[in-house]
Amino acid sequence: MLVVGFHFRGNLNDIYPIKNFGDLMFISGSFGVDLFFMISGFIIALSTAKIEDNMLTKYVVKRFFRIYPLFIITLAIFYLFISHEDNFSFWRSALLIQADYSQQAPFFGGNMIGQAWTLTYEIYFYLIFLVAMSISHKYRSWIASAILAASVFSLQLYYNGNISMEGDNAIPLQAGLPDALAAYLRFASSPMLIEFIFGMMVYELRNVISSIPKINVLAVISCSLAFCFYFAQYKAAHGPFNYGMWAILLIATLVAYEMKNEIKEIKVLSFFGDISYSLYLTHIAITMYLDKFGANIPIYNQWVGMSRLILLFIITITTAYIFYNVVERPFIRLSRYIISRHFSGSGRVLSQQS
Repeated sequence: MLVVGFHFRGNLNDIYPIKNFGDLMFISGSFGVDLFFMISGFIIALSTAKIEDNMLTKYVVKRFFRIYPLFIITLAIFYLFISHEDNFSFWRSALLIQADYSQQAPFFGGNMIGQAWTLTYEIYFYLIFLVAMSISHKYRSWIASAILAASVFSLQLYYNGNISMEGDNAIPLQAGLPDALAAYLRFASSPMLIEFIFGMMVYELRNVISSIPKINVLAVISCSLAFCFYFAQYKAAHGPFNYGMWAILLIATLVAYEMKNEIKEIKVLSFFGDISYSLYLTHIAITMYLDKFGANIPIYNQWVGMSRLILLFIITITTAYIFYNVVERPFIRLSRYIISRHFSGSGRVLSQQS
C-alpha cells in the first residue's frame, strides 16, 4: 500500500492549500520496496527451514508459480491494451531484463511494467539462494549472504575503488566487456542486494534478537521511530543504510515481539497481505489506463484530490482481489498439485547436517 500511495500521490498535489500534500503523505512510500526485499530474505529462509525430498525442485516450482504467471499475464494485458512499446521490449520485460543497464541504479531503465524492476532483484536472490541450498541446507542463509556480499563489495572495490551502500550506486558499465556480462556485473554490484542479507540474518539471529531485554518496549519505540522517519523523510532513499535502516529496525523488533507474544490474526491485514502481490503489479497499469482513457469516464474525470485518490484505491484493491482469485490462487494451487503429484517422495524430513 505504501508503494501504491507513492505512485498515486500526484492526485493530492496542487489541489489543497498545502500544494505538495501528496508528497508529504506518500513521497516516502517507496520505502515499501526495501521493506519487501528484507521481508523476502526472511521469508525464504523461514520457508525452507526443513529439508524434504526433492527440496530444490519443490523450491523452484513454488517460486516460479508464485511469481511468474501473475507477472506475465499482467505484462501481456499491459502490452496489448496500454503500452505503445515494441515486441522486443515485451520479451525483454518478460525475461525480467531491465531496459538499459547504463541508466541510473537501482532501476537500470526499469521494466515495461514500471515497478516490476524489483522482480529482477527478487528472482536473482531466489537463484542465489537455490545455489546456497544446493551446497548446504544448514548454512544456506550464510552461504547466500556470502555470495551476495562478495559480489557487491568486490565489484565495487575493484571498479570503483570504494564501497557505497547508497541504492543508486553501482559500478559503471564496462565498455570492454560483452554487453551481457557488463550488464550483469553492474547489476550484481547493486547495494540493494544487501537488503536480502539483512532479512536472512534476522531469521538466523531471531533467537538472539528475541532475548534482548524489554523487546516489547523496543518494538513500540521502533514503530514510533519508523513513523517519524517516514514523515520527516529521514534518509528517504533506497539502500541498506537509508530505507533499509527503517526496515531492519521494524522487522527485527517485530519478529522478536511476535516470538514472545501471542498475536491474533487481524483479518484486514491478512486480506491485504494475500492480495499484496496482485496489488503491487496491477496498480501502475490501472493508473496508466485511467490516464489514457480517464477523460471518457465521468466520475474519474470530474473528481479530484482525495475523492479521486480514494476512487483509485477502491479500483486498485478490487482489481487486485480479482487477479488474486482468478490468477494468483489457481497457479499456487497448481504448483502444490505438481509437487504432490510428481515430487512428494516419501514426505520424510531429512537431516539438516549437510
